[in-house]
Amino acid sequence: MTPSDTTLTQRQEAVVARRARGWLRGKAGLLFVLPALTVYSLFVVYPVLYSTALSFYEWNGFQPTWTPAGLANYQRMLEDPVFGIAFKNTLMYAASLAIFQPLLALGLALVLDSLRRARIFFRTLLFIPYILSHVMVSLLFNQIYEPNFGLLNEFLRGIGRPEWTQIWLGNATLAVPAIILVGLWQGLGFGMVVYLAGLQNIPQELKEAAQIDGATAWGVIRHVTIPLLRPVTLVVVVLVMIGSFKMFDYVFLMTQGGPAHSTQVLASYVFHNAFVRNYMGYASAIALVMMALTLSLSFVQSRLFRSDVEY
Repeated sequence: MTPSDTTLTQRQEAVVARRARGWLRGKAGLLFVLPALTVYSLFVVYPVLYSTALSFYEWNGFQPTWTPAGLANYQRMLEDPVFGIAFKNTLMYAASLAIFQPLLALGLALVLDSLRRARIFFRTLLFIPYILSHVMVSLLFNQIYEPNFGLLNEFLRGIGRPEWTQIWLGNATLAVPAIILVGLWQGLGFGMVVYLAGLQNIPQELKEAAQIDGATAWGVIRHVTIPLLRPVTLVVVVLVMIGSFKMFDYVFLMTQGGPAHSTQVLASYVFHNAFVRNYMGYASAIALVMMALTLSLSFVQSRLFRSDVEY
């Protein structure tokens, strides 16, 4: 064998060894990802596919076979007045939280960012409601809204305004705003902490440069702080919107969807149809519409807030 043949053989062996190492690295990466991928497939992908298939059938949850229904479940939505109420309430709840929660959270973050002392104390105090369970918060506000001895009506009587007292959760007009207020109160701490982290990552030099150019405190916030917080705002708004569409606990524990389905939302209406009325196919169709709506609005928001920010 000539030296050139030996060199060629060594090169070929090196190529084979390199390919083998690349194959092993790829397989090792797959092994690391496999547990998470398995859990995701079992608890996300499979239920979505199962629900999609079920939405084209009628099934009460007990019969051994499904009855084909075609598009009847989707057509039923267009004729169901309660679905219309649930759809409207879901949009109202999501829009209210997506607008007011980031605004209030940003305001609180700006106040806390300006503090030199007790910042950690107030940040912790304001974040506590977010870590409470929805069950605990719902029971708490049930007592606050209680018409006879609730804290809110007692407060109104105490300030000499008994005519302002209401049956807050029994009034079809007031029940939805009352539940929105609960979600706004509990989720405010999350947005505040995220904004506070974003504010502390903005270079101080940019603010000082704006002040040297004659910008007022509001001018710095408007022209420097808020534009640089666009990525943070995107995170807060999208997460709030997704959480709003999944909102179920408050309605189930505070009003059960009443009075007369006036506080029904899509998630609670899915539960009502699936486990109260045993309309599994119809409930699956509503769940798919809810998922499609959530994905669509999240995509639109990501396009609206998308920007490349460089300090």
